[in-house]
Amino acid sequence: MQNEEKVKMIPAQPRLEQVVHMLDNAKELLDDQKRNEKGLPRVSMQTEIRTLEFWRAIIAECIATFFYVVLICSVHHTMKSPQDSQADVQLYTAIATGLSMMTLAH
Repeated sequence: MQNEEKVKMIPAQPRLEQVVHMLDNAKELLDDQKRNEKGLPRVSMQTEIRTLEFWRAIIAECIATFFYVVLICSVHHTMKSPQDSQADVQLYTAIATGLSMMTLAH
């Protein structure tokens, strides 16, 4: 018989104590983060609707959505010639969608 070394196997499922310990650590981190946040005080919805900042954000969203839809529709419309295959139309529309969303998000 050969001398067999016993290899300690890592259990497939973590022990319950490890899971509980990890969850406790995550809870402590979230509690510390909440305590350290120094955000603006919460404003009621009626007060926020009356602010100029709110309406500027709404108008900016509307303009960005308008440009996004116009861009995607124009790409799709220009690609509808008979020599373009359906796959090309879908590919170019998808690329334009992704690039425009990335541009609008940043």
